[in-house]
Amino acid sequence: MVEWQIVIALISALLVFMGLNLGAMQWLLSRHEATRDENTAAIGKNRDYVAALETKLLELRAELPMEYVRREDWIRISNTLEAKLDAMRAEMREEQQRLRAEVMSKIDELTRPSGSRCGAALRSRVVTAAARGGVIPLDLEQKQREDARWRILRILDSGRPVGVNEDVIARVLRDVKLPLTMQGVRRELTYLRDRELAELEGEDTETWAAKLTAYGVDVVEYTAPAPAGIARPRKYW
Repeated sequence: MVEWQIVIALISALLVFMGLNLGAMQWLLSRHEATRDENTAAIGKNRDYVAALETKLLELRAELPMEYVRREDWIRISNTLEAKLDAMRAEMREEQQRLRAEVMSKIDELTRPSGSRCGAALRSRVVTAAARGGVIPLDLEQKQREDARWRILRILDSGRPVGVNEDVIARVLRDVKLPLTMQGVRRELTYLRDRELAELEGEDTETWAAKLTAYGVDVVEYTAPAPAGIARPRKYW
């Protein structure tokens, strides 16, 4: 009798142990399924994030050639632009000296009538005013504006294919003794735009930029006649 009680107790203990194991396994399986569902949801969210990130990378890749330049390309463009500006400064200085000589020759012809004391006195006054930076009785201001417009066209041609901002234009004009205020530079840029020689960029910002139109390139390269108001030198080649 005692032996049967021991057997029944062992069988009961074994059943309890098996029940506990089954319960533990069931809990582990449910926990595993919950974790798997959470991981699946996280993977879905990550997949959407990766897809959105890939779309943004493709958009950036499409915009890079249009909005940005590589450092090497910018250095090359800057060096080319500086070399062209240096050559243009030298050419402008020579042209300015030629124009000065021409103006002084005209002044000499206008103020030196033969055998006239009044003409000699007038010539003396003109030369003195010119030496002191005074007003010369010629429309030199208009001639200066026309010369500045031509030089601006040359500056924009040197900067092709990118635009040139107004600070660079003012600095180059200052180097060739054509000091224009920023308002003066913008006035001449607006004039060139109205004549369809240049296109303006950033008019609604603090700094303007400009680049040549196809017609402006033709005028600079002497393949099209220069409109009135542009002091383009005569072609000598």
